[in-house]
Amino acid sequence: MAVKKPMTIPEGLEIRKIPRAKYAVFTCLLQAIGDMYRYIFEEWFSTSGYELDSSVPTFEKYPPAEDASSVVLIHIPIRKTESR
Repeated sequence: MAVKKPMTIPEGLEIRKIPRAKYAVFTCLLQAIGDMYRYIFEEWFSTSGYELDSSVPTFEKYPPAEDASSVVLIHIPIRKTESR
């Protein structure tokens, strides 16, 4: 989750700063997250004109635990595919 300033966090969690980058954002229900990742990496990238930008992290944003019908947002860092 996003936080505005460093705060006391529970043991086992950490605060990470996500650098600015270009992201493709995909939405899906939690129970379909595996299928969405397969689609992204097996189909979407091959026709998108983009490649994974591995210099920054991929991350997910989850809905509140009590809201099972809301979507998960999958943020995939991308950059234009270089011409060969």
